[in-house]
Amino acid sequence: MGIMTDIHIGTNGAWLPWQENTEFCASGYNNPWNGCMGDDGQENCILQNIAVRDRLNSLNLDYVMLTGDFTQSAEREEFECFKALIADSLYTVYFPILGNHDSWPYPPDQTDVDPDNVVFGGYFMQYGGFKKQFIKIRDSLPVAHFQYPAYLLDSTRSYEQYDGSSVFWPSFFTFYSFDYQNYHFLFADFNSRGSADLHNPGSEGDADINKLKWFFQDFDRARSEGRRIIVFAHHPLIPSNWPGDAEEFDADELNRIDDSLDLRGSNVYFEWWFGGHEHENRDNTTTLVSGDTIAKHVYITGQSYAGVYRIINLHDNYFLDFTSTLDPLSEGRTYRFVGYILGSWQSSYIFDFGDGYSSGGSSESMIKSHTYAISGIKKVTLDAVINNRHYTIAHTLIIPDIRVNSPSKGVVLEPGTRPEFSFYAQDPVNGSYFKRIEVYCKINNDPYTNVITLYNDSHSNPYSPAYSEWSVPDVFSSNDTFKIVFVSHSGYTRTMKIPFQIGLNPSTITSLTFQDSVVKITWNDNSRKNKDYYVGKKVRGVVAGSGKDTLVWYHFGHVNDSICFFIDTFPIEGENIYRVAAIDSTNHYWYSDYDTIDIPFYKADS
Repeated sequence: MGIMTDIHIGTNGAWLPWQENTEFCASGYNNPWNGCMGDDGQENCILQNIAVRDRLNSLNLDYVMLTGDFTQSAEREEFECFKALIADSLYTVYFPILGNHDSWPYPPDQTDVDPDNVVFGGYFMQYGGFKKQFIKIRDSLPVAHFQYPAYLLDSTRSYEQYDGSSVFWPSFFTFYSFDYQNYHFLFADFNSRGSADLHNPGSEGDADINKLKWFFQDFDRARSEGRRIIVFAHHPLIPSNWPGDAEEFDADELNRIDDSLDLRGSNVYFEWWFGGHEHENRDNTTTLVSGDTIAKHVYITGQSYAGVYRIINLHDNYFLDFTSTLDPLSEGRTYRFVGYILGSWQSSYIFDFGDGYSSGGSSESMIKSHTYAISGIKKVTLDAVINNRHYTIAHTLIIPDIRVNSPSKGVVLEPGTRPEFSFYAQDPVNGSYFKRIEVYCKINNDPYTNVITLYNDSHSNPYSPAYSEWSVPDVFSSNDTFKIVFVSHSGYTRTMKIPFQIGLNPSTITSLTFQDSVVKITWNDNSRKNKDYYVGKKVRGVVAGSGKDTLVWYHFGHVNDSICFFIDTFPIEGENIYRVAAIDSTNHYWYSDYDTIDIPFYKADS
């Protein structure tokens, strides 16, 4: 995964505050971005950020962590520029954290911005698009166990500081977490909620440890599952008295964090902590408080607008994953999930199907099927316990509404006929559609051959094509399959299969009468092929004179008309099932396809 931090859209790269805090594009703080790149210095910084974005996109990463300061002064056009050129152009899932420069609009002319009347992080959520991103992470992106307090998506009206005092400033706080394999990613917002001095954008640069209660509750849950915890924050966990560091955690804050860790054990600390804010790279620092380790590995990543980024490779002895495939013989919404572990096997597992249902077990094979009631986009999560440690993986499953209206499963198609193919396909992905539907046919054990490919040139969603120009081959076969491949514009496919037979359409019995041991049967001829008929009876009942229950087949002979008279004098009381089967000259479908009519508890005349 990658880290990109301190992007600072709107900065010109100068080091002195009164030099770098120049206006970006239009004057004011609430202007929509019009594509402007600012002055030469600002444009150069944006181009450096774009180069970092392109590099991260080229690496096929699982995630990208964006650890704050996306803008220089939290103006609308800066956020919209960042969203268009960086966030929306990343190829993978990204996770943002608020930085002190992102707190509230702070243009060079501060006279028209009153911090008491703005929501801290409001522009970050709205114009940076991060509220929508958090909702996507929660609802549909492949992120497992996304946890967050209410104040991530709904700003607090006021908040209580760690010292117990209350501050009135409506604020968002970007605290949240999720699980990946045996790792737990914990995101923390320790930005000060005090406004910066004149000429310094945003809030004060030093850290505040507000909202520690939720932070440590989440920390405890992850520890109870044996997970390895990685903290991401804008501020690295280092003391403010380090050389050159005046805006991190002061001694009182570090002592409070140390006390909170000591309450959880004598050897409890943060194993990894990744931050930015310092505008320079520092690797693998250990933070101590009175000799106690509170953070074993602290990594600080330099500013992206200078071309700096960081790559993290996670290693473990085990790797959990699963596949999902549509059951091709289902009605289009039953999926089969198969989990696997590289390096070991689990003691227990559970699939969360993302629709309120779950299923698991303790067997070595992790295989489950689930039928979804409606189409949509679901997040499916697999949890497994390996050597008393929890492992988790999530994938997004797209469940389109796809149907084969005709032909129906098990249909008998006569040689030379032209069946109608009719489909319905609706893609739940926003802005997408099914661009084509491929139809294939397999006769007996022969390879699949293409019947037709139907193209959705109008990009309709839903797409409901029909086709009836294909002619059934002049053969008789009972093991045949149509394969229907639905190809989405979004890049995924779904396959359905329709078993069928090539033969004679069975007749349909229309009436049966019995009088004086004479049975009269009439039926409809449903076949277009020349053939005759087999007429018979199956009886389950008591044979007269024996007292035994039996199952007997009687064959009355062949006829070549759609009406039959015959004498039925078999003295059996029970269920008499008469049947008519169409056959051709080579006796195809003698016993396979027929229509029946039941006469229950009938006693033949003697």
